[in-house]
Amino acid sequence: MIFSTVRSLPDYKIEKNPTLGWCKHNLGFITDRNQVNVALTRARKGLIIVGKLFLSAKNFVIVLLYEWCLGVRHVSTDLLS
Repeated sequence: MIFSTVRSLPDYKIEKNPTLGWCKHNLGFITDRNQVNVALTRARKGLIIVGKLFLSAKNFVIVLLYEWCLGVRHVSTDLLS
């Protein structure tokens, strides 16, 4: 399953301390924990997450997921920028 966070912004437009309104506008569905849970639990054989980490990291659920993936060595760091 491919899970795409879809959204992207140039780095200079990403707020350091974003408000909930900013997150909902710029991050879309990943601000809803229930929708993220559904997306992640539907994968049966494998999961590929595509997105801009610097932007997605404004959501704590994505940060926790990324940290867990790093811990089990399931992150392709050659594609991160």
